[in-house]
Amino acid sequence: MNKVLISLSVMVIVLGSVMILQYQQSSPTTQPFNPLPQLLKSEANGFNAVKPGWQYVFPDDYGAHPNFQMDAWYFSGYLTSTQNQLFGFQMTFFRFALAPEKATSDSVWASNEIYRAHVAITDVGRKQFHVSERFGRAKLGAGASQSPLQVWLDDWEIRMPDENQSRFQIRATTKEINLILDLEIVKEEVTNVDTGAGMPPFHGYWLPRLRASGRIELGSDTITVNGIATLSQVWGGLSLYRGQIALNRFVLQLDDKREILIFQLRRRDGSADPINTGLLVAPDGAVRRLSRQELTLSVLEHWQSSKGDVRYPARWRLQIPEEDIQLDIVPMLRNQELNLSVRYWNGLVKVTGISAGQVVSGAGQVELTAYAPDPSL
Repeated sequence: MNKVLISLSVMVIVLGSVMILQYQQSSPTTQPFNPLPQLLKSEANGFNAVKPGWQYVFPDDYGAHPNFQMDAWYFSGYLTSTQNQLFGFQMTFFRFALAPEKATSDSVWASNEIYRAHVAITDVGRKQFHVSERFGRAKLGAGASQSPLQVWLDDWEIRMPDENQSRFQIRATTKEINLILDLEIVKEEVTNVDTGAGMPPFHGYWLPRLRASGRIELGSDTITVNGIATLSQVWGGLSLYRGQIALNRFVLQLDDKREILIFQLRRRDGSADPINTGLLVAPDGAVRRLSRQELTLSVLEHWQSSKGDVRYPARWRLQIPEEDIQLDIVPMLRNQELNLSVRYWNGLVKVTGISAGQVVSGAGQVELTAYAPDPSL
C-alpha cells in the first residue's frame, strides 16, 4: 500500500494520543512527562526497523507485530438498515510500546505497551455523530495477539473468529451506542505500492472491500445493518514529521465495485498546491497506481467547525481522465469532527458521478488532518 502517506495520517493520531495519555496520568502540579524523544529513537532503542523487502504473510500480518514499536488497525464503512436508515462507522485501535524490553514481572503494572482506540457512528437520518475514545495499558484490560488476530481494550475488540481467518468481528459499547459487526473479506490485500518517495516508515496493507453485517444499538433501538467496509493496517516505528506537512485521505467505494484511495499531501499553511496520488482497484482486484499527473482533486465548498475556529473542506470533485472518472464527494453530515486527544475531521461521504463512462454512486470515508492547531505536533 502507499505506506509513506498512510503513515502520516497515523502519526497525527498516535503522537497526539501519547501526549494526551501522559498528560492525564501526570499530576496537575508537575510538568507532564513527554515520551516522544524516547519513542522517536525506535531503531536505537532495540525495536525492529522498517526495511524494504518485507514478506507479507496472511493471516499472520493481520495481527500484532510486537517487535515493532507500533501497530494501527483502522476500519471504516457505511451501513444500511432494513428500513433504509444510513450509517457510517469507524473503529481504530493503536498499540505502541514505550520500550522494546519485555516486562519481566508478572505484575499487572509491569507493561511497556499502551493502547488507544476510538469508535464513531454517523447517524445520517437523525443527523447525529457519536464518538468515543479510550486508553489502556497492556495487562490492565488491553492487549493484542498475532494469529489468530485479537485486539482488545476493555469490552472493545477486533478479532478473527473462524479457522479460515477470512473475516473479522468488531464490537464496541459506549453510553450511547453498541456496535457489533461481522466483516467478510471480499478483495485481497493491496501491499507493496512503491511511492518513489524513499524509505517508508511503516509496513502496511489495505483491504479495499469487506462485506459488513451486524447490528447497531442506539438507546432502546436495535438496528440490523448490512453494508461495505474497508481496513487499513500499518506497523513500524514512530517518526516525527516536522514542519508543515499534513495529510488528507479519501477512501471511496463505488457501486460498480471499484475502490479508490486518494492521498492529498499538503502544507498546513496552504503556501503550496497539494500533491495528490492514489490507487484504483478494479472489480477483479487489479490495482492501478495513480500519479499526481493523472488525477485532479478540487475543493468546491468549506465548512466552519461548530466551535467556529477551524475551516474544513466540505465538498470535492475528483477527476481521473484516463479512467473516464468524474466524481462529486459530499459529506453526508457536515459536523463529523472528532474533538478527541487529536482534533480532526473524519466522516462518511456520498459519491456520485461517472465511472468508466457510466453513471455511478457510492460512499466512502474522508479524513482531514492538521486543520486544527495541534500542540502535540
